[in-house]
Amino acid sequence: MDLLQIILILIPVALGSGGLGSVIATNIANRHKAKAEAEKAEAEAVKIKAEVEKVKADIVDTLAEHYASELTALRNESKDMKSQIANLNIEIAQLKSERKSGEVTIETLTKKNTELTSQVRELTEASEKKDARILELEKQVAVIPGLEKRIAELTARLDAFNGKSNCD
Repeated sequence: MDLLQIILILIPVALGSGGLGSVIATNIANRHKAKAEAEKAEAEAVKIKAEVEKVKADIVDTLAEHYASELTALRNESKDMKSQIANLNIEIAQLKSERKSGEVTIETLTKKNTELTSQVRELTEASEKKDARILELEKQVAVIPGLEKRIAELTARLDAFNGKSNCD
């Protein structure tokens, strides 16, 4: 306490311990107490503010770590998906190539089938003509034994006629 404060306290006490003196003395004493409590509250507020800032910093760090790990996971997943997409695109290209190759094969086989069908038709017609010719020749061959017999008869008659005429 400084000198001024002591004097201020002693004057009312000297005047009497009446109501006014008591109020003044109490106010002077309480003023220092209130100031001390305010300073104490302010110090606690600064301390709490520092703790809040520390907690906020910890939360920011935790969130930053979490977001960083999430971002890394998302990037990895994105890379994996891009790789899968690339592989699927390659597979699609291969399947398209195989399909095109299959279509070319089908087209080639269809042409070949058409050619072979035409050849079979031609050979069937030729075979039918040969079969008809064979039937005609078989009919002619069937007549040969009768003709041979007839030739033999005519030859015998001719020989007989020639023999008769040579004898005459």
